[in-house]
Amino acid sequence: MVMYDGIKSQGGVNGGMAYSVFFIVLTLFGNYTLLNVFLAIAVDNLANAQELTKDEEEQEEAANAKTTLQKAKEVAEVSPLSAANLSIAA
Repeated sequence: MVMYDGIKSQGGVNGGMAYSVFFIVLTLFGNYTLLNVFLAIAVDNLANAQELTKDEEEQEEAANAKTTLQKAKEVAEVSPLSAANLSIAA
């Protein structure tokens, strides 16, 4: 509606052809700019999600290593021979 009112105010279709081109270019660049903004936000969120996933995997590996070490210490306290067998099996 804004484009039609703008063209009418400048003399109708014959005199307002430049204004119609202006509105078309404005619409195209506006859509392009908004698309870039939304894509930038989406890419940034995906990058943050990948970093969080990597950190969580590292924390899980550290927790597994700590648990394995704790179990090995418990086995060593109970039976020294079992601890030797456990270290050979690992």
